[in-house]
Amino acid sequence: MKAEYEAIVMMLVMDEGLVLKPYQDHLGNWTIGVGHLLSNGITEQTAMYILEEDIQDTLSSLYRVFGDLFDTFSERQQLALINMMFNLGQARFEGFKKMIAAIKQDNWREASAQCLDSKAARQLPQRYARIARDLEL
Repeated sequence: MKAEYEAIVMMLVMDEGLVLKPYQDHLGNWTIGVGHLLSNGITEQTAMYILEEDIQDTLSSLYRVFGDLFDTFSERQQLALINMMFNLGQARFEGFKKMIAAIKQDNWREASAQCLDSKAARQLPQRYARIARDLEL
């Protein structure tokens, strides 16, 4: 092939545009990125790349909430909080004010109880029962 990859990328970005949120193209097809039809799905490699970025965002959010205190939590506690933050996003996670306060006071039993006393726990009971259990360890 004579065309350079960089030239192909530049041409397609110019003509297709770069849109970072799903949108409907002129034919009504849900699309994202540079003309990628969502009906075509994504590869496992792409899904894992997106997950990697989402995990980094999740960790950044947890450090914004807990600062360096997060490093003092047990591995199971960290994993439980990562799971919860990933599921809820930072804004909803920060709504767990009593749970966060309990964690900052090293009261993991109360943090677990507050985790379970939530709409999220009622919507996803198995997941949140596991998260609550792991917070106490």
